[in-house]
Amino acid sequence: MDLVAELGLGKFIFTQWMSNLVRYFIAAGTGWFVISFAFRNYLQTRRHAPTPAKKSDVKREIFHSVKSGIIFLIPTLLLVTVGKDLSLNRIYWDIEQYSLTWYFASYVVLFLWHDTWFYWTHRLMHHPKLYKKFHVIHHQSVYPTPWAALSFNVSEAVVESLVFIIAVMVLPFHWSVLPLFNVVSILLNVHGHLGHDIFSRSTLEKAPFKWFNHPSTHGQHHLKHQGNFSLYLVFWDKLMGTWIGHIEKKNPRLSEGSLNYK
Repeated sequence: MDLVAELGLGKFIFTQWMSNLVRYFIAAGTGWFVISFAFRNYLQTRRHAPTPAKKSDVKREIFHSVKSGIIFLIPTLLLVTVGKDLSLNRIYWDIEQYSLTWYFASYVVLFLWHDTWFYWTHRLMHHPKLYKKFHVIHHQSVYPTPWAALSFNVSEAVVESLVFIIAVMVLPFHWSVLPLFNVVSILLNVHGHLGHDIFSRSTLEKAPFKWFNHPSTHGQHHLKHQGNFSLYLVFWDKLMGTWIGHIEKKNPRLSEGSLNYK
């Protein structure tokens, strides 16, 4: 089965664009609903920002995230056109072509590869000579909301989109792996940008929670503009000495006693 051949290039690209938007709006919208409505009273004592997010900030984050969804299409377009002609695309359609063991292992490989790619490219984009050209838009959100998950410079969106293109050029992946992985990826990305502590700090010090990034982890990165460069795991930050812990910013309008997550 070849979706490009069956749908035509135009419909294929439109489908990819719509899937990017749907994933983003469902994931970010769910995160926004949780912190703003469903669990607002419970989470207000766990909010990192001194005040709730402004509408102008949310609009900015959505605008740049939608723009990134369009930029993500460029490498995909190149892969299914030029890449296919040059036999660079190793996506396969018959699940029996490789073992079921590899099918499930490929998710783990993609998870570790994405975390590695993100750490090193993200850290590089914080270099003074690259920051304004690649990463400044994302850090306009000092206290991010779920809508900031894909709020990137055009150049950063291109860099981040390459992670999956490189993966399918090097290793074989069943066609269903990438879209399913992207669902998990955007959910974890939105979780990191919730701007609220979901778990208590004592819980975050225990396995398996201590192995992963959390809103307080990425919130610290947005506040300090340094350290905590990883996406999913704390492995690279701990290994490379860039781990700077969890955000310590507290809502000044709340009493110390109300901060019951310590």
